Amino acid sequence: MLPLKKIVEENRQRHSCRGVPFKLWSVLAMVLSRRFCHIATLACEFAHFSVVVGALLVMLEVNNIEFGYDRPLVTGLSFDVPAGEIKLVHGISGSGKSTLLSLICGTPDPALVWRGAIRLGGVDIVPVVPHKRRIGLMYQDPLLFPHMSVADNLAFGLAATVRGDERAMVVAAALTAAGLDGFGGRDPASLSGGQAARVALMRALLADPKALLLDEAFSSLDPDLRQQFGGFVADQIKIRKIPALLVSHDRADRQFATGAVLHLDAFAAKDTLSKDKAL
Repeated sequence: MLPLKKIVEENRQRHSCRGVPFKLWSVLAMVLSRRFCHIATLACEFAHFSVVVGALLVMLEVNNIEFGYDRPLVTGLSFDVPAGEIKLVHGISGSGKSTLLSLICGTPDPALVWRGAIRLGGVDIVPVVPHKRRIGLMYQDPLLFPHMSVADNLAFGLAATVRGDERAMVVAAALTAAGLDGFGGRDPASLSGGQAARVALMRALLADPKALLLDEAFSSLDPDLRQQFGGFVADQIKIRKIPALLVSHDRADRQFATGAVLHLDAFAAKDTLSKDKAL
């Protein structure tokens, strides 16, 4: 066994370079180690910052919305929907739920008088035409095209730039995600209510929307299917990191939403909305 003094001396010689003492190399190594740890910490903080900024960039913001016809129906309505979350707006029939969605997607009744601000990803979308807003919309009825197969219904949502084998691969992946492998050639009429709903959702998502609007989307499903489909929708919204707005008359839909439920009756207007002030 080598003496301790000799082992230390050999280590010093092995870890010295061009006459630089071993102790100095140890100090340099410690400094560099701390520097790399600092850099790693900054990288982690930047990654977290990027996630937060990313969520803000695709946030749906509705600010001080007021709408009605001869008199106001809703006033002072404001809320945000972060990316990856579902916001539930609850209201009875005739409370303005569908009208709110029409304002967001850009298809309100021409006779509607309204004012307020709507932003998506930090951009004012009020002056943007509907087909350029990139907002998906799903109704209570799946509205699948009866003359198309399930696969063709899904492909309808894809951009024209997605062609050939890539188009088929994307459709196949959507069927897998929906738990419908092998259903591509099926007639939509042969699908169950839950299966048709999943196809309708995937078709809307294949259009690559920046936000998704759900108009009583779970109302036609029985309790078991409602539970399954609601969970599926929530998962897809998280995966795609887009905001989703669900309007419903059923308070039970809050199980699929994030955060507090927004009740439209709390924004029922009492004053008259003058058309000369409308946007």
